[in-house]
Amino acid sequence: MLALTARLQVALLVALLAIECVIATGVCVLAQTPATISIRAARVLDGRGGALENVVIEISGSKITKIERRSGPVTYELGNATALPGLIDVHVHMLAGATSNRPAELQASEQLELRQENLRNTLMAGFTTVQSLGDPPERALRDAIAAGFIMGPRLLTSLDQIHPGNQSPDELWATVRKLKSDGADVIKLYGSQSGNVCVPSNVSLEQMAAVCGEARLQGLRCVVHAHPPNAIINAVKAGATEIEHGGCVDDDSIKAMAEAGVLFDPTMSVAPIALEHREELIRRDPSYAARIAQLEEVMPKKNIAFRKALAAGLRMPNGSDIGREHGENASEIIVRVAAGQEPTDAIMGATSLAAESLGLGKSLGVIAPGYEADIIGVAGNPLTDVSTLRNVKFVMKGGQIFKH
Repeated sequence: MLALTARLQVALLVALLAIECVIATGVCVLAQTPATISIRAARVLDGRGGALENVVIEISGSKITKIERRSGPVTYELGNATALPGLIDVHVHMLAGATSNRPAELQASEQLELRQENLRNTLMAGFTTVQSLGDPPERALRDAIAAGFIMGPRLLTSLDQIHPGNQSPDELWATVRKLKSDGADVIKLYGSQSGNVCVPSNVSLEQMAAVCGEARLQGLRCVVHAHPPNAIINAVKAGATEIEHGGCVDDDSIKAMAEAGVLFDPTMSVAPIALEHREELIRRDPSYAARIAQLEEVMPKKNIAFRKALAAGLRMPNGSDIGREHGENASEIIVRVAAGQEPTDAIMGATSLAAESLGLGKSLGVIAPGYEADIIGVAGNPLTDVSTLRNVKFVMKGGQIFKH
């Protein structure tokens, strides 16, 4: 039980789902959905900045086929709710928090249960696609979700993270190729230390170029964890597709990203979520009090930097870096709006722009004919009260109903 194969992990997950299907109602991935369905909502946000009122979305199989104003009965009447594309989080850690304190012979089964809970909470919160950065067991989860064996958001994974250390370019090239052969969807590179550490990074431009260059040759995106300005600037020069965190971003590094058209994911909600759960986090680990103090100091600085990034026109897909509080992913959108982003733009960051950043812009993140039927419904209007994104009443992924 301690060394489960990927096949055995999937088998256990399927068994867990069978139990869920017996006890749950209306939220089972194995439930049958009509071949053609229709949804009416008071308003529809299309994910590209457009808004329509009192329209019907028609779905056939897994695709949206028609959007029109019409009367008459529909399959799902959402009333005064707002329909919008399934939300996307480009930076999660899906297995974080899925650890067991049970005796060794019981740990594996509990970990699988906790991983399934993380996935379910994320999907029920309206996030139909996530990118996890990243752990090897995620391959089994990704493939089981795609096959319809278990409930969860569409999952992309880096499978692991590259810490260059003293590795040569040859060694880093080999690591990227190995991740590609193992089935990674994206390469995650640590270009600086963890935490909001502003000391200059000792990861060289040559190392970053080796990783991002080989990723590009392998047809993969390269996202770079980078806090200090020199790490951000070197990552841009190395060909990174997206910068993660940027805790110490300055005018020069913002300019470098803007000029190169590199995406920036500032993960704004890390500090607010941690501060909201400070008592629980410190109870779990008393040493976390020092981290809480650091986050309290950093948060105002990140808000200032975020407003500079907005002013510079940086394109910022929605990534929360969520670890333990799976299902609270919408906090990232809400925090960005509180920091000065327009609700329409923040929602686009979690829909069409996020899909584009994952290389899925032609199939996800938009409510329009031909796109995947990833549709959620929230009570109220998020353009006037973005916190309504926490009140998800309806979830469809690929034409399959998970919540209504």
